Amino acid sequence: MSILKKINTLRNLDWKWASVYYPKRARVYLLYYWAKILGIKSYSVTIGGVTVLLGFTHPYHHFIAKQCSNLQCEANLWERWVIESKKQPVIWDAGAYNGIYGLLAAKANPSAKVYILDVDEEAVKHVKANIELNNLDNAFVIEKALYDSTGSHTFSVTEGGTAGRLSDKGMTIETVSFEDLVNKTGTPGLVKLDIEGAEYKVIKSIVHSPTVILLEVHLQWIEGGSRDSILDELKKRNYTSTVADDTRSPYYTGKVTEHYWCATS
Repeated sequence: MSILKKINTLRNLDWKWASVYYPKRARVYLLYYWAKILGIKSYSVTIGGVTVLLGFTHPYHHFIAKQCSNLQCEANLWERWVIESKKQPVIWDAGAYNGIYGLLAAKANPSAKVYILDVDEEAVKHVKANIELNNLDNAFVIEKALYDSTGSHTFSVTEGGTAGRLSDKGMTIETVSFEDLVNKTGTPGLVKLDIEGAEYKVIKSIVHSPTVILLEVHLQWIEGGSRDSILDELKKRNYTSTVADDTRSPYYTGKVTEHYWCATS
């Protein structure tokens, strides 16, 4: 049966997608092991005079850390993030992966309390290791997913914790509502929302509004709404939203995500 299953998988494989994905995957692993041979344990990222170190324990962790060091990934967003971080006493980084946003915020503003949220086991270990690597005592990991309600949900995740989202199947994780988290940390002045399709539900549930939100909209996964409905909800809360960028993936056709800076009027 296993052979028949593999044959069926190959028969239904999107070869255009595979021709991009598998060479990239091989490159990710080769770069990781080459770094291990060279004795490289971390990469540094400097933005606006703020430097953080990113370690790695997995090929994908290494790949992203190296990209961050080369000011790729979302580096165009980091300069403003650092500037905004210096103004706020409470900061959330929701959907952290390696914690780059939370690390930059904690380093830029040592008097702030920075809360970094993720639920994937590999990502959580990754973030905790990076907090220790940077000797930060004002950054705290919350092992829950930000959602419109507090409770349990199923969550699917990709290899290395590069992405994950609430779904109908997967591992069971804990969620926390925006307002329940406010009760724990105080109202955040700055929030990064990279929550893989839960953007609409979370924004619609906000009562205590942050001053600035860095929002990542996942166009193919939005649960319960659309990009326009998300922006409408923000407008109702007196936010002015400006497009920061959009991201195109080699694995999909067209745009996959868009980033917005959302500031209260």
